[in-house]
Amino acid sequence: MYKETKEKNGVTRIVDNAFIPVDQSNTDYQAYLQWTTKFCEVCEGMGVYPNLTTQMIETCPSCKGSKLNTPIPADNGTSPLGQPV
Repeated sequence: MYKETKEKNGVTRIVDNAFIPVDQSNTDYQAYLQWTTKFCEVCEGMGVYPNLTTQMIETCPSCKGSKLNTPIPADNGTSPLGQPV
């Protein structure tokens, strides 16, 4: 997973906290672009997610229904599932 930066000049890779600048020749940036074209890892590309508390089907909090992987917004303060981080 990735997180946007406030400056919008790149993304942070969550697993190792590495900053990846927007640079077409950067292989890590190319991997990020490839990741954004794949089905959402949280909802498995369904666009919806079961809320076990309310027992309702809701729009996936990670991809917002787009069905594709989406970076966490900058300074959101929550995980893709809406939990505090």
